[in-house]
Amino acid sequence: MMGHVGFAGNLGWLLVSPIIGGLSTLVGLPTALGLLAVAAATIAGLAPVTYSVAPVRTQERQASVADDAR
Repeated sequence: MMGHVGFAGNLGWLLVSPIIGGLSTLVGLPTALGLLAVAAATIAGLAPVTYSVAPVRTQERQASVADDAR
């Protein structure tokens, strides 16, 4: 799971500059940065919703995952 999070973070780090550059050519730099702020606020606002619908692991499943990690 942590590998997935790390991969997503690194991918975002690599893609954010080209995305801002592409948006800035279309709508201008201030608007592109504003859209980035709106996107970040939207993601932060949706975090509780996605957390509440995440699958719940049972104790048996957690033990199995812990055994696999060893």
